[in-house]
Amino acid sequence: MIFFSAKNAVLNDVAKILDNKIQFLLDSIGDGIFLVDAKGTIRIVNSAATELLGISAEKLIGEFCLKPFGALNDKGVVITKKNAALMEAITDGKKTVNAIRQFKKHTGALFWSSITVTPIRDRNKTKGAIIVFRDITEEKKEEEYHADFARVASHQLRTPLGNVQWALEYVLTEKEGKLNKTHKEYLQQAYKTLHEMNTLINDLLNVSRLQNQHIREDVEHTAVEEILDKVIADLQHFATANNVRFDIDLDTDKMHDVKVDKHHLRTIVQNLIENAIRYANPHTAIRLVIKRQGQDVLFSCANEGIGIPKQSQQFIFAKFFRAKNAIKKQGDGTGLGLYITHELVRLYDGKIWFESIPNKTTTFSILFKA
Repeated sequence: MIFFSAKNAVLNDVAKILDNKIQFLLDSIGDGIFLVDAKGTIRIVNSAATELLGISAEKLIGEFCLKPFGALNDKGVVITKKNAALMEAITDGKKTVNAIRQFKKHTGALFWSSITVTPIRDRNKTKGAIIVFRDITEEKKEEEYHADFARVASHQLRTPLGNVQWALEYVLTEKEGKLNKTHKEYLQQAYKTLHEMNTLINDLLNVSRLQNQHIREDVEHTAVEEILDKVIADLQHFATANNVRFDIDLDTDKMHDVKVDKHHLRTIVQNLIENAIRYANPHTAIRLVIKRQGQDVLFSCANEGIGIPKQSQQFIFAKFFRAKNAIKKQGDGTGLGLYITHELVRLYDGKIWFESIPNKTTTFSILFKA
């Protein structure tokens, strides 16, 4: 009996030493950390978490992990058990990385946080989760400042540039008189440059709206053909200036309706066609296809041009990314168009993908629910 008592005492001492070492390691980390059990109850907390929330470890341990936070997501929706990343980690074993949350300190002050939730699994069972969070309030303030500046500057530029573009479009119609070849080439080049500037402004505005969650969603049944007609009319001069034409393929005389905000659909379609024009070889066709695929509607846009290098394909939807061959062909791009398109498609649970053979063809496809 004495032997077993001594053995248990040693094991308890070892356990305490290990606990102290784990606590020491956690306290040396600058981010806030909670270790929670399968019910979401806080079992271990580090010093950074207590400092961020202004609550002692004694008061935090034993509480359900959402209680100290008063958390909101980045859209202002209150986080509950039903929509918490923690519960997804526990019930589905799903890891959440860099989710944006707004937490409440003990004083009532709100702060922005980036949160990562990782499930703890043992023998295919979720035993709990590790929650790591850090204060990103200053980063959010700086991000909002830049977004506000871009938004104001873009709005100030939009009207005068739009007026100049309208004037150039009218002159290029030659309704006021024939243009000689040289004059027409100069005007088309000016129009191309102006169009790129307007694209930049629209991209900045759209990115600002996406980042600040100011995206309107007036969802309605919208015919893809109607949007395509308007976009082609808007881009006709741009296509002519780049020596490309449109080839449209519809699988039926009936309209293909999808449930989206028509302004968003226009942005999506226009971004893809503009890109196709911009990187196409001269004297080729931009092939546009609308067809039904099962219960969904497929829109695709293909060109013959520089293509996307294989090493760049995994980054093509990243913000500000541009492939080297795209920069070489046209230096003054933003790398925002495809990022915006990707985010808008995701907003409606659509799918977007592409197939590209470098120096040959590139096809972007979108699948929307009808």
